[in-house]
Amino acid sequence: MNPDLIKKYSIEFENKLIKEWGVEKIPHTNLDVLTFFLHGWNADELDEILLPCINNALGLVDSEIESANDFVTIIINNHKVFFYWENKPTSSIPTIDFKQIVEGWRAFLLSAPLNRTKQL
Repeated sequence: MNPDLIKKYSIEFENKLIKEWGVEKIPHTNLDVLTFFLHGWNADELDEILLPCINNALGLVDSEIESANDFVTIIINNHKVFFYWENKPTSSIPTIDFKQIVEGWRAFLLSAPLNRTKQL
């Protein structure tokens, strides 16, 4: 991931060891809705659902694509991703930034140790 992007959004990905069940992969950003949104996805879902939606939105000038997890809803268009918390708009970021962040989160999820691994 681009270092400027990491700085812009204060991105940190953490492997936190939780005694009861193992490693929990946790994202941190300066946008709570972005953090909650990322945390609600696993690598397979990112590959099969979210990244294709982002790519479709980037390729279509006049489209809006909606996606969500248990926490946050987003509307993706060619230029911006709009975040909604409890059906209220909260913030937006450029779609290209969002794509890079999602790809970085996906790469982190696939790196060792994997989620639910018993040791770091």
